[in-house]
Parts: sequence; C-alpha cells; structure tokens
Amino acid sequence: MRTAVEWNVMPKMNGIEVASRVHKVARPPKVIILSMHADESSILRALVAGAKAYLLKDAADEDLLPALRAVSAGKPFFSAASTAVLIEDYVRQLRDRGLTDTYHLLTDREREVLQLLAEGRSNKEVAVLLDVGVSKASAVRQDAYLVDVWEL
Repeated sequence: MRTAVEWNVMPKMNGIEVASRVHKVARPPKVIILSMHADESSILRALVAGAKAYLLKDAADEDLLPALRAVSAGKPFFSAASTAVLIEDYVRQLRDRGLTDTYHLLTDREREVLQLLAEGRSNKEVAVLLDVGVSKASAVRQDAYLVDVWEL
C-alpha cells in the first residue's frame, strides 16, 4: 500500500485538498480521510475528492484497521457516525422532494444509461447505443455508485 500524504504537506492544505490532488495522478493511491468533522458537507466533499473511506478521529482506534482492510479490498468504508450523518441527510432529501427511493433522483437519460450498465454493457457499448460520449456513460456509472454509497 502506498502512502498518500507526508506530514509536511498537512499544514499547507487539508486532507480533502490532498485527496483531490492525488486522485488526479496516474495510479492514484486509495485515500482514507481521518477527520474531526462529522457533517454531511465534509463527508461528501471527501467522497467527491476521491476518498474511499471517512473516519472520525474519536473512533479511529476501532475503525482504522477495518477501514484499511476494506479500502485495500476496493470497498468504501465509513465510520458509524459518518454513515448516520449520510443516512439522515439522504432521508431528509427524499422527504423534502416527496420521494421514496433514489431511483427517482436520476434523470430519464441517467436511468436509460443505468439500465444498460445493469445489463452488463460496458461504458463504450452504452455510449454507442445511446449516442453519447464514453465520458457521459462513465459519469452516470460514477453517479450511480454514489447513489449506492448513500444506501449503505
């Protein structure tokens, strides 16, 4: 496992900024954020920046080893408190929009792309079938992944 952050970087930028920068390099390391911030905004910014795990410092003793195992296996990991924050926000957003599930948060086009991806089509096949760019098909796949993260 490669180390993403050297201690001398941290006074100059925060972990989310570091995650965003290292996520742009070839073969980026898998990033675990260890934070004192238990708010939805911080957690989501870390995810968007490319973090694979979000842990709170007060639970690091119990969560660090499971997080390392999960992330090294290619799975996301969130501390219990982080998960609770995400779920509470997710439910609030659904209530505010009068929705019962995340499928309704997708546009018609995103649903179409997601259906083809669910059928096992590659990003390239989806792009050809729907006459969209491969990057659009890939972006919808990533958006669908984030919807799955909300549903932990």
